[in-house]
Amino acid sequence: MSITDLSLNNIEDSEDIEILIDNTKNILLDDQNLGLNLIDMLSNSNVVKCVYHKAENSLISALCSYTGSNITDIDIVFISLVLIALENYDGNFYENVVSAFPDLYKRFSEQKINGLIRTIADKYRNENSKHNNGRKINTILKHTIVPKHYLPDFFEFIYDIYKYNFEYNLPERIEDEFRFVYEGLYNNMMSDGDEIKINVTRKTYKLIKSTKELIAEQSNLDAIITLSVEIAKLIDNRIWHHLDSVENPYYNYGLTQWEKSISDKEAKQKKQRHSSSKSRWKPRLCLIGNDVYLVPPIHRIKSNYDYKEISIKVYNNNNLVFCDNKVDVREIIGGYQIIPDKIKISCSLGNLSYQFCVGDEILYDSKESLYRKFIVFDSNGKEIKNNSDFQGTIVVCYNEQIENISPYYCSENYFLFSKNVSQDDTLVLSDTVFGFSSITKPGLFGDKIDNCYLEQTNAGEFIQIYKNIKFLVFETNIDTLNYVIIINNQPNKISEFEYNYSENQGKYRFVVKLDMKFSGVFKIQVACLSSGKSNIFFSSTIAIDEGFSLNLQSNHMIKVNSNLFESKIIPFSDSNYQIDNLRFRYDGIDYNYILPLNYNLYSISDGVWCGFNNKIWIGDIIDVKEIKVYGSKYTFAGVYSPKGEVLHEKIPTQYENYYCRFPSDILLQYRMIYDFVILIFKGNNDETGRIICANKCLMENNGLSFHFDPANKELSLRFRYFGKGNVYLRVVDDKKKLVYTSDYFLSGQILSIPQIKSFKTYQFEFCEKSSRLFMNKERILEKSKKTFYAWDDFIGRVFKIKKVYYDDYRKGIFVRNSFEFDKIYIRFISKISRDVFMGDLIAKNYSGKNYYFNGINPVTIEICSGVVENKIELSITKDGDGLLLDKEHQSIMDCLDNNNVPDIFSYIMDVSEVTK
Repeated sequence: MSITDLSLNNIEDSEDIEILIDNTKNILLDDQNLGLNLIDMLSNSNVVKCVYHKAENSLISALCSYTGSNITDIDIVFISLVLIALENYDGNFYENVVSAFPDLYKRFSEQKINGLIRTIADKYRNENSKHNNGRKINTILKHTIVPKHYLPDFFEFIYDIYKYNFEYNLPERIEDEFRFVYEGLYNNMMSDGDEIKINVTRKTYKLIKSTKELIAEQSNLDAIITLSVEIAKLIDNRIWHHLDSVENPYYNYGLTQWEKSISDKEAKQKKQRHSSSKSRWKPRLCLIGNDVYLVPPIHRIKSNYDYKEISIKVYNNNNLVFCDNKVDVREIIGGYQIIPDKIKISCSLGNLSYQFCVGDEILYDSKESLYRKFIVFDSNGKEIKNNSDFQGTIVVCYNEQIENISPYYCSENYFLFSKNVSQDDTLVLSDTVFGFSSITKPGLFGDKIDNCYLEQTNAGEFIQIYKNIKFLVFETNIDTLNYVIIINNQPNKISEFEYNYSENQGKYRFVVKLDMKFSGVFKIQVACLSSGKSNIFFSSTIAIDEGFSLNLQSNHMIKVNSNLFESKIIPFSDSNYQIDNLRFRYDGIDYNYILPLNYNLYSISDGVWCGFNNKIWIGDIIDVKEIKVYGSKYTFAGVYSPKGEVLHEKIPTQYENYYCRFPSDILLQYRMIYDFVILIFKGNNDETGRIICANKCLMENNGLSFHFDPANKELSLRFRYFGKGNVYLRVVDDKKKLVYTSDYFLSGQILSIPQIKSFKTYQFEFCEKSSRLFMNKERILEKSKKTFYAWDDFIGRVFKIKKVYYDDYRKGIFVRNSFEFDKIYIRFISKISRDVFMGDLIAKNYSGKNYYFNGINPVTIEICSGVVENKIELSITKDGDGLLLDKEHQSIMDCLDNNNVPDIFSYIMDVSEVTK
C-alpha cells in the first residue's frame, strides 16, 4: 500500500475531510483534471459519503430556491457527479445519480433534476468541448479519465503497449513513451464510437468516447499519461512479481478483472526478455576485440513519417564517414521503432557526431556528446566515465603514445593500452585529469540527499543531510599519523578506524572509513597532535537522517518521515509554499527542515515559493535583483518571445544551498516590447520548466464566466486575469452604444451589471488602462458577445420546438429516444408561478399558415433548465397529463386518449428562433 493510500484510508476527522475536499476544489478551479485525485479518494468511503451528502443538500437547496438553479456550492456538486461516473458509469449515467441522491429524487421530478445537472455540466465545459456538439455528460466523464466499469478494457490496452512497445520492460522515460503512443494514435482517437482499432496488434479496443476525446485534446495528456504509468507499473508487478491485488478499489477492480484474460502462455513470455531488448536512449562507444564501435540509440518515430526515407549518418570533424539507409524498422503502437546496428569507427578519434534523419529532417543529433580525445574502456569493452568509481583493468584508446605504457595494439587511427588501476589512480592525457573515483575533493562522503538541508533558525547556517556517512577524506602536507577524528567533541585516534592514505606531490591524502548510519546532527573535525597541542584543520557539520522519506500526495499534502522528528503531514500549495513550514527542535536547537521537493518552484520574495505555473508580474521584480529557483537541476536559462523566438540564450544560474539564482534584470529590458516573455530553465540541455513573465495583464484560461438570473433579470460575471494593472469592463449594445462602464476591479471579483434586456446582444470588453509601464493608452484583454433571456419576457413570444424526448417500449423495456420537429412552435401567454407558464402549441404548415391544437390547448409549460447553446428544456402538460407524439405527421397528437403512440417526456425549445 502506498503512503497516499495509507493517509487517505486513515482520514476520519471531519476537519481533515474538509481540507481534502477544499484541495479537490482548488484542482477544479485550476482547470486541472480531477480523475487522479478522485481515484485516490475512492480509498476512503467516509470522504465519498461526505461529498455525496454535501452535493445532495446543495442540489435540494438550489431546486427550492426562487430561480430553481441558484446553487450555493456548484463545485461540490460537479465533483460528486464525477465520483458517481468514476464508480458506476456503465453507459447509463442518470440511473446511478438516482442511487446516489435518493432524497433528491423523492422531492423533485427526474426531468427537473436532470435539466439542472446538464446546466451544471455545461458550466465546466472547456472551449474545445463547446465547439463540439457532444453530450454534456462527456464533460463529467472526461474528469474520470476512465470510469471503473471500463478499466479492465483499458488495462488490456496498456498491457499491449507494455508488450509491443516496452517489450515487458518499463522504460526509464516512461512518460515520454506514453506521450509518443498517444500522439501517434491521434487519428485513431478522432474516430466515432467507443472503440479503436490498432493495426500492429490486429485488435479492437474498447475506449469510450470521452477517454478518446481526452487523449485527442493534447492539453489534457498529462492526466491520462499519469494513469497509464500507474497501470503499466501494476501490470509489470503482476507479470514479474506475481502481484495479486492492490489496496485502492479502483485499481484493484481493473487489475483483477483484466488478470482473468491473461493466458499462462502470455504470462510466461517474460522469460524471453533479454538485455538486448532494453531501450537505448543515447549513443555509446564500446570496444569489441581491437575495434571501436558506435552503438546508436533505439529510435521511435510517429506513424506520419515515411520510414523508407530513414538514414543513419556519422560525422568526424564535420566530415561524413558513414551513411546507411537500410535499417531495422518495426511497427509498434503509435508509430515505428528503429534499431540500428552498431557502427565500426574506422577513423581517428576526434569530434564524432551521430545523426538520425528522415529525408532532410534531422530527428536526433548527438552534437558534442561523442567528442573524444581519448576513450577509457573496462575489460568488457564498456566505456568508463571520468571520476566514476572503478578499479581493475582498463583499456585506453588514444591517437598518441603514452609515456611509460607500451601499446598492445597499433593501427593507423589509434593505439590501445592496457593498465590495472585503483580508485586512487589518475591518468593525465591531453591536458585532462582522468580519475577513477567519485571522491574528487576532501570532505565527508556518503549517500547524500540532494537539496535537503537543516537550516538552523536565526543563524543562517545550512547543514547538508545524508542517509549515511561512509568516508572521511582529508589532505595534509604533514607526514604523520598523529591525527584525531573528533565527532561531536568526542576524540578518536585515526588508528581506531579503517583507513588508507596516499602521497602525491607532497600532499598526503587520507580516506577514513566511518560507516555512520545512526541519525543525528554531527560536527566532525580532524586535528593533528603536535607538541602536546591539538590543531584542528578540518571541520564540517552534517546531519544524518537514515529514515527520511517524503511523498507529495495528490491531495496537495506532503507526508514526511524522519528519524529526527515524528512523521508529519504538511500542506503543499504551489501558489504559496512556505519554506519554513517544517520546524522542529533537536538537542535543544531549533531547526527548519528544507525538503528536497522534485517540483518546479521559484521565489521573488524571501520565504514564499510558487510553482512555475504561477506567472511573474513584471512590476514585482523591478526592485528585485534575482529570482530563486528551488533545487539544483537547473544549469542555465533562456528568455523567449511569445512566438518562441530566442531573446536571450544560456544565461548561467548560480547554485547556492537548496536553490539556484537567476538575474531578474534581464527580463526588464523586454517589458515595453512584448505582452509577456517566457523564461525557460534547462538542465543538461533538456528543458526542466518554464515561467511566464507578464508585462501586461493576461486573461486566465477559461477566465470569463457569466451568471444570469432569468427570474430576476440580474446579470453577474466574473473575470479572472493575471497582473496588477488597472482593469475595467465596458458593455456595448448591438447598436454600438455604451451602456455600462465599471470601476477598476480585481481578478475574480464578481461584477453586477444593471439594466440588461432580454433578447438583446451585448459586447463585453475587458480593458486595461495605461500606466507607467505601458506606452499605449488602452488595450482590450478580451471581448465576448452574449444574449440573455429572462423568463418573464417569454410572454407574448412564439418559440420553435426543435426536439422532443419520449419513451419507446421495446422488448419489454422502455428506451429513451428523441424526435426532431420542423414546424412545431410554442406561445407563452401568461405566468402562473416562478417557472410555470400557460401557453398554446402551434403547428405551421409549409405555406406558413398556423394550425392551433384546439383539442389540447391551452397547455401548462414548466421551464426545466437554463439556456445552454440557445436551447432550453421544457415540460409541457395538459391538466397534469403528458402529451402524445404523432410520428406519422411529425407532430403532436391533438388529443390525450390514443394508447398506440408514445408519451412525450421533455421538449427542447430554441430561444433564438422567436417571433412575436
